[in-house]
Order: sequence, then structure tokens, then C-alpha cells
Amino acid sequence: MHFLNYLEEVRKMNLPFGEYAILGSGPLAIRKIRDSKDIDLIVTPKIYRCYNKQKGWKLRLAYGNFFLKKGNVEMWRKIGFWKIKVNIKDFIDRAELIEGLPFVNMKDFILWKKKGFRNKDKKDVILAEEYLARGC
Repeated sequence: MHFLNYLEEVRKMNLPFGEYAILGSGPLAIRKIRDSKDIDLIVTPKIYRCYNKQKGWKLRLAYGNFFLKKGNVEMWRKIGFWKIKVNIKDFIDRAELIEGLPFVNMKDFILWKKKGFRNKDKKDVILAEEYLARGC
């Protein structure tokens, strides 16, 4: 499935603005820097609790944190798994509205990805920094 289809899944969720933002590889995919295999949402505790009770959402564990997954959508309430302590609400509040959806801004994205340990995190930092260097 293509990234734009994932965005439709998020739109159908009708989440309230100020309660979530798209992270993961979403900030790169929306800018057509690289595609994404899923969509990662960071959400407030209120949204997480609500979806934790809804049918179809499965509780998963990765990088020492629990998250919810349904189809191609992953919902995270913490992003401390990269050994970066970030207030999710700050990332949500600073998100950029693109195509009607909030995406974590590129500076926050780079800060988060620089703390990553996977090769893809390092590659994503390079892609994002090159994008910003072009004045985009």
C-alpha cells in the first residue's frame, strides 16, 4: 500500500487536532523523499487510552515501549525508545500541517532520528538534512 492510502486511514480516524502527529518515516514520505511501509502516530495519553479499548487495536511491544497497532497504523504514546526524553505534546504542538494532517516538523524529526540506532535512522537523518539544506 502506498503512503497516501495510509493518510486516508488516519483521516478516517477523525482524531482531534492537538492530540496527535505523524512521526516515523511520515515526515519524509509526505515530502516524497522516501516511501513508508506504515504510518506512526504519536498521541496524547487520552487518545491512547481511548484506542486501547477499541476493537481491532492490538497491543505490541518494541524498543521497550508498548504501542497499539491496527493494519498499517501504529499509535505510540512515548518516543523515549531512542534514548531521547521528549515531551510528546511538544512534538505535537510544533507539528506542521501538511495536506490537512499534522506531521512532526523536520527539526524535531532530525533530533529524534539522530538518537536512533538503526541504519535506516542514520540514512533518514542524511535525507532530512539534505532536504533542509536545499531550502525546502
